[in-house]
Amino acid sequence: MCREHDILLVFTVSPRYEIVVPGQYGVLKQIAAENDIPFFDYHSAGLYLDHPEYFRDKLHLWDKGARLFTSVFAHDLKTYLDSIGFFKQEVE
Repeated sequence: MCREHDILLVFTVSPRYEIVVPGQYGVLKQIAAENDIPFFDYHSAGLYLDHPEYFRDKLHLWDKGARLFTSVFAHDLKTYLDSIGFFKQEVE
């Protein structure tokens, strides 16, 4: 339906403060791969899981964590959109 209406779709997993179970997002990743949908996974070791101070609880970020996540996601999304030429205008 998105393709029929020229709607770009992305899958995103927000940061959570808990360990990712192997294969936890396997179905989503498979669907994304099969349909050429970008998959942004922010629930992984590193940037967020190494910083408990970013979280109010295991599901919710504090202000500092939310601002960081928003900034990182916006950057990643813009990079993806740039890579597919989303912002280019046709010159006549």
